[in-house]
Amino acid sequence: MNEHHVLGLSGGKDSAALAVFMRQHYPELDIQYFFTDTGKVHTVRVHTIPEASLTAKGKPIVHLINLEKNEHITAIAHVKEYSENSFLFFVTKKGHVKRLSLNLLKNIRANGIKAITLPDDDSLISVLETAGHGEIMLGTKFGLSIRFNEDEIRPMGRTAYGVRGIRFKKASDEVVSVVQVDESCTIFTVTEKGYGKCAPCSDYRLQARGGSGIINVRCGTKNGRVVGLNRLSEKEDVILVTDTGRTIRFRSSHIPVQKRGGLGVKLMGLNEGEVISGVATLEGEDEILDGVEILDVIE
Repeated sequence: MNEHHVLGLSGGKDSAALAVFMRQHYPELDIQYFFTDTGKVHTVRVHTIPEASLTAKGKPIVHLINLEKNEHITAIAHVKEYSENSFLFFVTKKGHVKRLSLNLLKNIRANGIKAITLPDDDSLISVLETAGHGEIMLGTKFGLSIRFNEDEIRPMGRTAYGVRGIRFKKASDEVVSVVQVDESCTIFTVTEKGYGKCAPCSDYRLQARGGSGIINVRCGTKNGRVVGLNRLSEKEDVILVTDTGRTIRFRSSHIPVQKRGGLGVKLMGLNEGEVISGVATLEGEDEILDGVEILDVIE
């Protein structure tokens, strides 16, 4: 059985749970990359990150890395080893994407280095470690998505901003998730009012990067905007986190598979004013996580 750990935040004015991060038995000498909204990257050895329960406050990240004033962590990537075929795939809120050779980040100063140059109106939302030749899917908060080949984006230097990954139909739209996909996988989407859906990746046609994409979820007053988009298997469980720090866990097999474009089904009941702020998947149905309720049915 695989060992799993969860790093999370309890709710509160300055510590609303924005995401759940899974650590799957990483060797202590592995490296964790922390990327900030300003485009800088910092590194931490895994063994220096304290373990805690899901609802624990945790150790402030400023005790592990040197952040500048008003600099915030927005993406995390785990690296086991460096090779010529390893890349980092960057995605920004405004829909720009960039591919960077992992070898360019071998030696990082204590106060971090610039990994991507960002304009004032954009910020980094996610970074994936890739082999450079797979498929990528972007999801936006207004329910659009685009699937394209990663090798359409040539490798760039650290100071490059990148190229357009998706063109928004509404200027106020933004990218909320990125995931590596293939024709056989299932795409799981969650919206802020507790709704979710699974759809076959084959429903999302392969396009050229930079297009306006296709409808993933029809967002409205009932289900709200998209919070996250994940790749999901039948053997995984799903954990949802609200902005007040409440969490639930349920079996992925209980989520009905629907066609692309639907509203989804209700996954979690929310209190007035409460919204879903984070989603994560966890392998192994027998794992027990303190503080996380396991639901057997979807209400």
